[in-house]
Amino acid sequence: MAEGYDTNRFHSAVEEGFICAICLGVLQDPMQCENNEHYFCSGCIKKHLEKTSHSCPTCQEKLTVETLRKAPRVVVECVSHYKISCDHATRGCDVVLELGDLQAHVRDCDFMPVSCSNEGCDEVLSKRDVKSHEIELCRFKTTTCDDCGKKMPRHKYGAHMAVYYDVILMK
Repeated sequence: MAEGYDTNRFHSAVEEGFICAICLGVLQDPMQCENNEHYFCSGCIKKHLEKTSHSCPTCQEKLTVETLRKAPRVVVECVSHYKISCDHATRGCDVVLELGDLQAHVRDCDFMPVSCSNEGCDEVLSKRDVKSHEIELCRFKTTTCDDCGKKMPRHKYGAHMAVYYDVILMK
């Protein structure tokens, strides 16, 4: 899985120098090799060094996790100004914002996937839709029988009432 941002999410061309040579995505938390300042996503280069090699994938010079350096602030700032689509664009969010503002937006995005909290329900909905689902639509919402006081998921209520009335009518 790529650590960098998919270039297709950006609304303008991204300079080649801001593309990770490992995942070919736009740099995420950029790091650089010690001697020649080649840039990589932090996650990509750390995985490369821990699992594959102890050298820079671009220049092949010796490199370890300990000798990695943070990319210069100017690189981080340049990358942070590129316009990107929200992580939840495929769920319907049409917000386009600067990469530097993405994390804050994604945390509060109305299209963030959220699981229904009703026991037994495995629905994953957008944050903006989850409350109405849980209260009005979810078949696993707990309901209470007015006649006997028993609590059960909404989808079992009809069968419960049929059995309950069969028992009452048979008496």
